[in-house]
Amino acid sequence: MPVGSGSMLMKQANLSDPVRNLAIFLSANPTWGAYSPSWTIGGQKFWNTMTYDDPRSATGKTDVSFTKPIFFFDLNNTFRFKHSWQLEANASIQTKGDVLNFRILSPSYNIRFVVQKCWLKNDALCLRASIVQDMAHDCGFFYTVQKTRSRSHRLDISIRYTFNAQKSKYKGTGAGKAEQQRMGNN
Repeated sequence: MPVGSGSMLMKQANLSDPVRNLAIFLSANPTWGAYSPSWTIGGQKFWNTMTYDDPRSATGKTDVSFTKPIFFFDLNNTFRFKHSWQLEANASIQTKGDVLNFRILSPSYNIRFVVQKCWLKNDALCLRASIVQDMAHDCGFFYTVQKTRSRSHRLDISIRYTFNAQKSKYKGTGAGKAEQQRMGNN
């Protein structure tokens, strides 16, 4: 489309002032038998006010604040079984809120299911298949609103080979015994 026939060109610009923000995240990574969850929750809040040109305002300028906090939830669940089989059920969720100088108008999520099988000494060869469903979110802007709603289903398959794969030689017991005996005899 030629410029001027209903299209608009937009240009990214660097923010002129630093943006203050606070982010807090908590993680838990326990293991119960074959089950190893990795859970992270957190939030982030920005304090950002931008001044935009606005011909509708009496001063020709408008201040817009981006201060609504946004929250994140990563819920990863791994199950390790005999014969180097692994299953995963993972979810990532993000709420509505403000990030830097844009506003996220709807929550987003990503769900992933994974099956993994490894072979050879020290699991050097691994085949991993995952099914992913994700959904983007709407980001609102001052003069325009960009609505990006997509639902995608994807199958990812990867093969990984680790050269010179070996288990750690450190067993966690007896470390420093010779040094302790030597120091004790002096």
